[in-house]
Amino acid sequence: MSPRWLALLVVGAVGCDGCTSDDRPQTTFSEAPASPPDQWTLGAGRPDRIALPSVCRTPESPLVTVLDRPVRIASTPDVTAAIVREGSYDPVAGRAAWRPHAVGVLKMAHGPTSLELAIPVRPTAVASPSAIGWLAAVDHDGGSRLHSARDAWSIDPERPPADLSCKGDRCAVLTRDDAVLWQGRPGEDGWTSTALGDQGLRILALGDVVEVATADDLRVHVTRIDADGKVIVTSLSAPDGVHDVAPGPAALTRIADLDPRGCSPEAGGVQLLTPSRSYRLRSPLAPLRARLVPLGPATWLVVWMSPRRCGSRFLHQVYAAVVDGERGLLAPPMEVGRADDFAVASDGGEVGLWLTVEDGDHRATVTYAKARCDVVPRPEMR
Repeated sequence: MSPRWLALLVVGAVGCDGCTSDDRPQTTFSEAPASPPDQWTLGAGRPDRIALPSVCRTPESPLVTVLDRPVRIASTPDVTAAIVREGSYDPVAGRAAWRPHAVGVLKMAHGPTSLELAIPVRPTAVASPSAIGWLAAVDHDGGSRLHSARDAWSIDPERPPADLSCKGDRCAVLTRDDAVLWQGRPGEDGWTSTALGDQGLRILALGDVVEVATADDLRVHVTRIDADGKVIVTSLSAPDGVHDVAPGPAALTRIADLDPRGCSPEAGGVQLLTPSRSYRLRSPLAPLRARLVPLGPATWLVVWMSPRRCGSRFLHQVYAAVVDGERGLLAPPMEVGRADDFAVASDGGEVGLWLTVEDGDHRATVTYAKARCDVVPRPEMR
């Protein structure tokens, strides 16, 4: 039997009850080249530009660049690469009308950055490295389209993407609305779909067994998908809303419902939930954004950004804490730095953190730090 036919049989073998195969040709689109972000030049910054939890260490000084335009940054599975959106403001509407002009994945390094992938300017974009290079799932007219450096493929024409994960030459796209998980090989037919319902959040594991997080109005659900079908294995209460979900599983939720101005002190901070325990991590005000990234099998770095004072719209405070599901707080909440935006990624104990600060002329200063977080239990704790 030829290797190609064997590969096709393997693809069929990982199907499941509740999964359907999409036999439509995987249409390849030719689009005009995307406008990539300009190359950055990163230089060494002061060590005190970013403070990190006590269990984390930065082997080198943070890297800093100053840009003559505002940017937005989103993390990827690579702690040294991020999705960068460069844009501008409407001169009349100001920051309320920020528009991206160039989007791409930039690899961080001392000196010039390298462009890994130019991404079409769309409302939503998530990126992941794969066996054929970097890929991005983008919102194309309300649907999900997968982009490589040369080609684009329609994955779901009706639902925008929430997450993208690739392992070798196999990828999975999770849609945000009325969640559907799509699995297949870019550019090949035979992608399978698994309807999950609710709101798609994250792909937590990709392999022979796939785990996906979705949310309804009250709970976060973790669904396991394998050759036998799909089953909800964990549900976590999130009546006031969910910020993020990470393998473990663990969910990062709001502590309380927000008042219209977001100033209620009882909502200050975030709550980390596992199937057996919960932890409240406090800050003076409720977060504008929060991220949860794994450092180990049951240890997480929590990063969130809150206004410095009630009603403030600019230059917020970023906080961080490290939590172990069994041992509790390994590093309590602390102030990381002031920023207008942040992004964070992890790979085991390796962490990449970005902070962005804008000045009154819409110039942006981006600080990037790579850290190592030591979360291995001490011998007496094992």
